[in-house]
Amino acid sequence: MVLEDAMKELYAKAKCTKLATIIFFMNLCTIHKVNNKFVDEFFALLWHHLLIKPNCLTTNYYVVRALTQKLGLVYENIHACAIRCILFQGDHKDDINCPKCGIAKYKDDVNNVLPMKVLRHFLIIPRLEQLLKTPTMFKLMLWHSQNSSSNGLVKHPCDSKAWKHI
Repeated sequence: MVLEDAMKELYAKAKCTKLATIIFFMNLCTIHKVNNKFVDEFFALLWHHLLIKPNCLTTNYYVVRALTQKLGLVYENIHACAIRCILFQGDHKDDINCPKCGIAKYKDDVNNVLPMKVLRHFLIIPRLEQLLKTPTMFKLMLWHSQNSSSNGLVKHPCDSKAWKHI
């Protein structure tokens, strides 16, 4: 199973898993706007020279993307205004300039390839589906419904009237 492979230790007696390492590193790459070629070279450097052998880290960015997609960690790219006026979606998806402030959607006006700002929206449904496939998480997600107070006292927020209206 993909989840079991992702949750393996990076190497013998490692403090983190393969998935944790990949997510941590990909988060750094996103924050610092690193390109895919750098990611490939850095993973290769880690695998060949820095990590203990044998290790289960991949050496390719596209393998990492495939793994995250199989685990349901997919996201949708939504272009945004540079000063956060609007998201270019729905009626404004094909707009070239922001309808509120007039700032261009793309950095390069000629090719219209590189957007000024991108919002990465992680879809909740695939993530919840993945959580429910794991037996331990499935039991934990049912805890509120199975452990409500029987004597009418509020022992946990799930016992309150407000919780039931959510």
